[in-house]
Amino acid sequence: MAEEAPPDLLLDIYQKAEDLIPRKVKRACDIRYEVLIKLGNMLDRPDPEGNDWRVMASKLDLPNSLIDGIAYKETDKTVAVLRKTTHVSSKQLVKALYEMGQRDALQLLVTFYSATNCEDPEEARAIPVRTQSMDEPIESDERYPVQVRPDRAMSEPVDSGYGGDSCRLPKQESDQGRKGVTGGPALNTSFSSTSSFPQFSQSSTEDHIEEDFFCEESKQFWYAVKGSSAEFKIYFHFVTAMKNSFPNDPLATQLKNNKVLKLIKYVFGIKGDKRDEVHVGKFVLLLGWFGPFKADAQGLCVCLAQIQSLIERSTTRVGNRLDSWFAGFMSQDEANRRLKGQKRSTFLVRFSESLRDEGGFSVGLSVAEDQEPVHFNIKGNPTAATATEPFDACLEFVPDNEPTKTYPDLATLVNKRLMSGNPVYGDVFCVRPCQDLPLNVTFTGYEENGGRP
Repeated sequence: MAEEAPPDLLLDIYQKAEDLIPRKVKRACDIRYEVLIKLGNMLDRPDPEGNDWRVMASKLDLPNSLIDGIAYKETDKTVAVLRKTTHVSSKQLVKALYEMGQRDALQLLVTFYSATNCEDPEEARAIPVRTQSMDEPIESDERYPVQVRPDRAMSEPVDSGYGGDSCRLPKQESDQGRKGVTGGPALNTSFSSTSSFPQFSQSSTEDHIEEDFFCEESKQFWYAVKGSSAEFKIYFHFVTAMKNSFPNDPLATQLKNNKVLKLIKYVFGIKGDKRDEVHVGKFVLLLGWFGPFKADAQGLCVCLAQIQSLIERSTTRVGNRLDSWFAGFMSQDEANRRLKGQKRSTFLVRFSESLRDEGGFSVGLSVAEDQEPVHFNIKGNPTAATATEPFDACLEFVPDNEPTKTYPDLATLVNKRLMSGNPVYGDVFCVRPCQDLPLNVTFTGYEENGGRP
């Protein structure tokens, strides 16, 4: 146990900490990692009296079962306690340390945060990580607290050219691009350009988060993923929950060379290291575009099946090579750059910038080599889609102006509406995929500019 500090010195440092720390960091779990390690050196020393972390955990009202689990599994026990107490404020922690007579611990907090202008939760949880890929089978590792964030340099989002890097889903409607066609030569209708990719707000609450899952099953899956944070989940735990929730689905259980999992990592903006973090907003985007994380009649995950269908059915053989028409994250400017000068009827499909909160997509089409490409919106209805059995994405090709005419998935819409049936623009159909799109290697296994893998 800690040596008892003189009452006047202990009270003095307690009053300083009580005034300073809550202004610098609101929650105990957001205290910087290097500070937590030093606290651990004080509270969970490797000797018979090194159980101050247990006293602290009890004062913070952790259940005995959780305390026993930490004692059995965790190496850095103080770190584990404070990472799991997301409901505990820093003021509560300061009071607990004062009641324990932990003057040195309080002095550590005061010294550190006196020299810190403000607390950055992104940096607060940063620790060095190992870079084992989730594409390979991995063993569970409980030595690291599950809420510790990976080093940002090891988990930078994939550069997609898609503006906006935050993750909350905006509720506001965008009026731009709603008529279904943008760009290209003038027809009888006036078209406006789509807006830039909207920024997500980083602030969120669990109540707000719960409203965005489109169905109860997807929400239950997210909260079943190990971790006390509703906003972030560790990728390793996400994949583990996926395997446990859909044990009979090879797309969920067989990780090696899994193209579906590669696309999921692409949407999440991570490389796939086991300590990468998944933001709930990215998970909601995935649900909106590809359907719920719930089992169908055969016990297979609907979302994974939809991604697999897109991968298999979006490829077209052109000469001696395969090309996919799906471009993923891509701005309209980048789509124009790739389509401009291409042969008539060359096209691509990408995630929509203006309709992403509705599970929407955008089609870019070259109508002539010397003209600007045109763009068309595909609108989804994720909430209605989750209630269908078997799953129906309820996708609407907006320029047709037929809300009752929908398609069950993106590949069906492209194959039956854009590549056949009525012309898409004037007398132009979608015929040939734009070559060398960013996801082409993932979808087909062919390297850019042709050639087998």
